[in-house]
Amino acid sequence: MSEATKILFFVLSFWSIAAFSQNVQNPVYIIRNAETGPDSRNLSDEGRLRATNCLPTFFGHDSSHDIGLIISCSNSSQSPACQTSIQTAEPLALSLDLTVDTSCQAVDSQNCVKSKILAFSSSSKRSILVVWDATYFDNLLREFSLRNLPQDQPDSIFTLRNGIFVSQTSQNCPQVDNGTGIDPKPDVIPSLTGDQSTFTTPLNILPTTEFAPPPSITLFPNLYYTTTVIVPDPATPTPSAILLRLSKKRQSIKVRRDPLRDSKFEPKHKSEPIMSVVKWWISVLLAVLACTQIARGIATGTDVTAAVQFPDLYEASVLELQAGLDAGHFTSVDLVKAYFTRIDEVNLKGPALRAVLEVNPSALAQAAALDKERKKTGKRSLLHGIPILLKDNIATIASEGLNTTAGSFSLLESVVPEDAGVVKRLRKAGAIILGKANLSEFAHFRGNLASGWSGRGGQATNAYFVNADPCGSSSGSGIAASIGLAAVTLGSETDGSITCPSSNNNLAGIKPTVGLTSRAGVVPISQHQDTVGPMTRSLTDAAIVLSVIAGKDPNDNFTLAQPRVVPDFTKALNKNALKGKRIGVPRHAFLNDSISGNDPFVNVVFEQALATIRSLGATVVDPADLPSADEIINSNNETIVLDIDFKIELNAYYEALLQNPSGVRNLADLIAFNDANPELEEPKGFTSQNILIESEATTGRNATFFQSLAFDVELGATRGIDAALKAHNLDALVLPAPGFTTVPAVPLGFYPDNVTIQSAGPQTVYPAPGVPIGLSFFGTAFSEFDLIGFGFAYEQKTQTRLARKAFPAAIPKTQLKDIVGKA
Repeated sequence: MSEATKILFFVLSFWSIAAFSQNVQNPVYIIRNAETGPDSRNLSDEGRLRATNCLPTFFGHDSSHDIGLIISCSNSSQSPACQTSIQTAEPLALSLDLTVDTSCQAVDSQNCVKSKILAFSSSSKRSILVVWDATYFDNLLREFSLRNLPQDQPDSIFTLRNGIFVSQTSQNCPQVDNGTGIDPKPDVIPSLTGDQSTFTTPLNILPTTEFAPPPSITLFPNLYYTTTVIVPDPATPTPSAILLRLSKKRQSIKVRRDPLRDSKFEPKHKSEPIMSVVKWWISVLLAVLACTQIARGIATGTDVTAAVQFPDLYEASVLELQAGLDAGHFTSVDLVKAYFTRIDEVNLKGPALRAVLEVNPSALAQAAALDKERKKTGKRSLLHGIPILLKDNIATIASEGLNTTAGSFSLLESVVPEDAGVVKRLRKAGAIILGKANLSEFAHFRGNLASGWSGRGGQATNAYFVNADPCGSSSGSGIAASIGLAAVTLGSETDGSITCPSSNNNLAGIKPTVGLTSRAGVVPISQHQDTVGPMTRSLTDAAIVLSVIAGKDPNDNFTLAQPRVVPDFTKALNKNALKGKRIGVPRHAFLNDSISGNDPFVNVVFEQALATIRSLGATVVDPADLPSADEIINSNNETIVLDIDFKIELNAYYEALLQNPSGVRNLADLIAFNDANPELEEPKGFTSQNILIESEATTGRNATFFQSLAFDVELGATRGIDAALKAHNLDALVLPAPGFTTVPAVPLGFYPDNVTIQSAGPQTVYPAPGVPIGLSFFGTAFSEFDLIGFGFAYEQKTQTRLARKAFPAAIPKTQLKDIVGKA
């Protein structure tokens, strides 16, 4: 909205409010969104523009509209109307840094809305805004004992009680530029027909009237007024105009009632002037002045979009991106272009982080289709139109134009039979596949190689210190998420491959229980340990992604053993989740630096984290050791299981390919391919294939395999995590993410500037100044809901991620403002 437009709106609206509620200190603004699409399932374009451009500007920039309470119907409701209501409220809440209260149910039998407002009014002088949808508007009127509101006049503004203003739509905003432009002085003013008389004044003059003091109030059920933007219809060309809608019946109805006792209106018809001559002329003068200001604004080319606050893509959350997409501030096409440009800035240029192997040539087309769908029928989920980067061991159909290679040239241009199970879920939710992230080749199951290196991608490096170790194997996913090369990313883990790069890259990562997310279509290591999970900048985003990708998949039998109902993990996001909980510290072995290999500084910040956990209301049980701790450290059973599984499952993966130009069809072929192509797969410092060779030497799942597998379960669960939880009556365990830990990881701190830098590979170092450190909460199988809550409480309390950014050259400069509106 231009400054001139705001001047007009403030002059007219504030004057009318002064007339309506002269002695009211805490007015109540009740706004109902009536601008849904034809199916009432989503905001119309005009409704979205008004809710996101006008309301935040109007209510957010004046002390007399100091909003203190925003209420909408419960976001747990499945009603599309409720979701539309929340869409109306969210932009205003975001602009004022408020939370939308969605605790009241749509069918409000307990007077929830009324009680909340009365309680707020009794203790605050701030204004109140109630946002509700048309479907439940009768309920809202009943709560306030409001009567005689004509609901067939959807763009009316009424004052029904001293200090209570009701608009049946967000059209109490005067005008919104939707890109077609608005002419405040059209040469021809379209006439209004039917019950509405023609009114040829080219600007809305908002009439006022005097009200008798309570208990008398004057209503104008047949006089309604609004500023209406007539948007040209391609099918029926009509000049844009600002009109005053005025009914032929200009009589007021005098109503006398006791607002505390009498629930009925007794109308007494009485003809009286709508407004005094003096006020009428004052309004005309003000309107002319405002018209002049608007004309000047248009003449100088005032840009409405200049006032839009785009989210910073370095930190932008899924919810922030959705708010902007819903508001029409930018499109998914804009997002994809922005992320493509950001990747180009730092991936192979500048710091050459090598986080991304390739971008999706179909991403822009996907984005355009999803933008169109959002406009027509609304979004499918919170991931609708959100670009997501996948680790390059997660399969996508070749016809899309992306490879799935696990970082190996042996799989370049191979054709997979179908999308991976998690990709199917992402597509169904409306996510955009942005591209594929670099990784430790074959998920770090090739040889004694540095984390983050692959033949195709080269050495990926951390964005927090030049050439620092990003950890792996989901290295590229971690780097990309850390600096906003994608909205969210997916990684996979067999042993630390989500947790470790989340820790090293200042992220929230979730390594799900094996079987919570499908591994179908993922280049495998072991069906007994592989899992796929989100790597994001916040646990909120991670919970949103996990809620989409979790669930049963007939192509992965392990998922059939998961709980019958997969929870909505976003409901675990509770700042008080740690209050009253018992969190154990398995100190023995795991906090021994000589065993874990951690720098001593890790334990320093970990002790600080324990103090924070206590401050959040938890009881820290320290120590709460795993009975099997020493055996876990010394056991070789995991290696036996992984070596045997890898050969069997990788051979099956190669065999299932519809096409593979390299000719590799099994593990033996892969070893030979690497040796035959040293310039691609065995450059200096990266020649090792010892794990591949060790796996190829295995002879199948024999008695030793099954004994080792059983012993793994016994050490890790029965006499490990589960035993410690039971012995100490714990809700979860906690450890620093570096070392021997698992899900979920949240930011804990950063290495100090004086830390001793050590080599981590031919081209990488670790630890290093400023490199992040994570904290892990972990527990029994399928306890993700509780663990997410604990991690979220800690994350919100500490806000550690925001304490330090990547080194300057690693931060992409491109933002949405550089993309939106550009060719």
